[in-house]
Amino acid sequence: MKNSFFIIGLGNITSKYLLTRHNVGFLCLECISGILNANYTNEAKWLGMEGLSKAMMPQLKWRNDKRLDSIIASIPLTDFIAPLGDCVYTLQNLSYFKQDSSEAMQQRFINLSKINDISSYQVILAAPTTFMNNSGIAVRKIQSMYDNVQTIVIYDDLDTPFGTFNIKLKGGDGGHNGIKSINAHCGKEYLRVKLGIGANLFANQIAFNKVKDMYDDLLSFDFLNECYSFVLSSRLKNNKQFKTKTFFKILKQHIIEQINLNESNREKINEQIDILLMDFIHTHKTLGQDVARYVLSDFNMFEMALLPSILKYASFSIMCLIFDKIISGSFSCVNSFNINYK
Repeated sequence: MKNSFFIIGLGNITSKYLLTRHNVGFLCLECISGILNANYTNEAKWLGMEGLSKAMMPQLKWRNDKRLDSIIASIPLTDFIAPLGDCVYTLQNLSYFKQDSSEAMQQRFINLSKINDISSYQVILAAPTTFMNNSGIAVRKIQSMYDNVQTIVIYDDLDTPFGTFNIKLKGGDGGHNGIKSINAHCGKEYLRVKLGIGANLFANQIAFNKVKDMYDDLLSFDFLNECYSFVLSSRLKNNKQFKTKTFFKILKQHIIEQINLNESNREKINEQIDILLMDFIHTHKTLGQDVARYVLSDFNMFEMALLPSILKYASFSIMCLIFDKIISGSFSCVNSFNINYK
């Protein structure tokens, strides 16, 4: 049996839950599938995991395996990481690519792919059909089918705002019932890929409306959302300025650059932006709603506009991490991919 990487996305089946925040693990699997099947765009219609299992796909073919309680697909690792050759800005996160030009990175990637025995590995992707709270049952069944399995779990993180992305080698369940089930059935030795779903002041108008009266009319929600979206997009493309400046510092600078300020109101707006960023940090993660109600609600229109790019970044990061594991023998660069606000 080949060595295997096992990528689990957590969520709930049926169309009822398709675009809920709790389903972001499933949505990431669908994004990976779209990239590998060369049909992923920001405007693509979401099929859901059940829809994927019925669709005709050229490369990554999904099936509903009732024996394993999962919708599952497999692909040789060589094919799984192939898209990295056209995504050099993701490779920049690996230490042995940092100083290379784009052309040099592409060539180095090709050379390293040939030197290491990547062909001896396969990647299994799975979406448990047990519903979230029993995910561990499906994960355990699949793990028992393969030798030398290295497991990666993609799931929603309520404790960080929408737009954040964190990879952890270890950790607790954080109150997440899907992770709690996996820990109970399979142990805690797996890589965690966490996508933030907490309320984000710049992508959730309800959150902004709670504090908007404190701010100048220049700092409207639409304007701030546009500024935030631009800066997040730059971060998702690994813009080099994020190596030396924090996300908030770059966001503040961009906001100020977009406003035609005179000297009389410059100081006032500066102070208001600082307060606004503090409000962002202290925004209640569910806006005061019951946790279950919030996580099972659909992403709003502003979040949906950003979600495809976030999931694409997450997908390429996972490909890159697996490539790094083969080359270096460890997940040595996990922190290089993380996106946080400060």
